Amino acid sequence: MRYHFIRDCVDQGKARVDSISIFEQLADILTKGLGKTAFQELCSKIGMIKI
Repeated sequence: MRYHFIRDCVDQGKARVDSISIFEQLADILTKGLGKTAFQELCSKIGMIKI
C-alpha cells in the first residue's frame, strides 16, 4: 500500500526519489559492521566526536 502511495506521488510530481551512494548512507554507522576508515568518515559526517 505504501509503495503505491509513494509511486503515485512521484508520478504526480509531488515527490522526488533520489538514489544515494552507499558511501553517503549515514544510517550504516548504526546498522552495519564497518571498517575503521568508513566508520571514522561516517562519524565525522554525523558530527560524532570523542569525549
